[in-house]
Amino acid sequence: MKDFSLGYALFTSPSTVVKDENYEYQNLFDAMVDATHAALEKTGETNVEIAVLESGWPSVGETATTLENARIYNSNLIKHVEIGNPGRPVESYIFYLIDENQNKPIT
Repeated sequence: MKDFSLGYALFTSPSTVVKDENYEYQNLFDAMVDATHAALEKTGETNVEIAVLESGWPSVGETATTLENARIYNSNLIKHVEIGNPGRPVESYIFYLIDENQNKPIT
């Protein structure tokens, strides 16, 4: 899949966007988490919990990088991980809710 809809990334797609054999995905987050589980299972690791340590949405940049999309993504990510993926909860953290260019250098 070369391109996908913005709704797939923002957790706003009303229906399945990607079907992979028996798996159907309405959002990119679940597809990436499941891909990580599948890769771990191929190494023989079947009982590993995954934590998403940095997730978020840029507010400045190219086409879809708007403050509104950042708000939608972050809000929907929080709702999504609170509900959880049945059978596989994912501990998740939103990366800095600040502008990186405002950080002072570490001396």
